[in-house]
Amino acid sequence: MKRTFLFFIVITIQSCAVTKGWETHAVQEPNGKVYLKEMKFKESFRPEMADYIDEDAIYAWKRPETAGSPNYVVFRFFKTGQWISFSCSELEPGCINNLNQKSFVGYYNYKDGMILTEAANFNFSKAGKSEINKMIIFEDGSLYLNDLRTEMLYKKIKGEQVEKISPTW
Repeated sequence: MKRTFLFFIVITIQSCAVTKGWETHAVQEPNGKVYLKEMKFKESFRPEMADYIDEDAIYAWKRPETAGSPNYVVFRFFKTGQWISFSCSELEPGCINNLNQKSFVGYYNYKDGMILTEAANFNFSKAGKSEINKMIIFEDGSLYLNDLRTEMLYKKIKGEQVEKISPTW
């Protein structure tokens, strides 16, 4: 009985440490923005990698209709190697130009026709580690991402509604 109780106590303590583990590697700001404290792609980014994206555009994927969730997932890329991804109900200036909302941010690199994005991973077993996603660049500038759960085509959208903004992290 004592062994079982001791085992239960040890497992409980360990599981608490694992779930809080991401906080030692990542930052979550009060507005919900999450990013890694140390990003490998920040160091390996070279200015010519930015030639493959358009800083004056957004890249938007329309989610399948799901009750209660925003309609679009939006990516914005910057010439500094930084990116941000967030959700919008509609593709309106108040949302697509707002960097102070709940979002994921990170750095990107370019390799062999793909944009590679680095972000914080929140999986139980990989908490606080980086997660790399590969986005294939199509001729029209759209980005294709297959994350094993869903195939997403982020359409490149330019226009007056997309304001020139700078990353804040």
